[in-house]
Amino acid sequence: MFQELWRQIEAATDKNLPRVITNIAERYDDIMLSHSTIPEEGVEFLVKLFSYERVLNSKGIEHFLLEINVDLIKYTPDQRMKLLQTLIQNAGAVTDQLGRHSIGDFIARGFPAELAFETFFAMSTGNSREKHVAFVGLDVLRMREPKGSMLFKKIENTWSELLKKIGR
Repeated sequence: MFQELWRQIEAATDKNLPRVITNIAERYDDIMLSHSTIPEEGVEFLVKLFSYERVLNSKGIEHFLLEINVDLIKYTPDQRMKLLQTLIQNAGAVTDQLGRHSIGDFIARGFPAELAFETFFAMSTGNSREKHVAFVGLDVLRMREPKGSMLFKKIENTWSELLKKIGR
């Protein structure tokens, strides 16, 4: 089932790839609706997708992140970690600003706050694209974490330092 989806991605021209990615995200979601837990082949498809240079250089991955986020409870802890590691490894190659923004938001909302913070802290020293993901993610965490907590203080300090680095 995922082989056909992959063939469509590979067959897409650069011009229509964003539309194909969007359509494939909807089809992926339709397939996953019939599962109470996400099959490993579905996760492997996502890992391949989030590692594919053409997809990273295109628009549209935000649609996959949205579909995954809606059903995140269906993913096992190991599957979630596999997705997180893949996103961390490839976030710096995502050329689309909305795609990077969506990765930061997805990580901040989909993973425990401490793990998300550690991820963004590490990314805050990376290339400009990784810093963008970290900045967005830290901003989302700032809004979600109780203001008096120790984690909030670390988030706020890291976000403020990153703000200075990126010149906003």
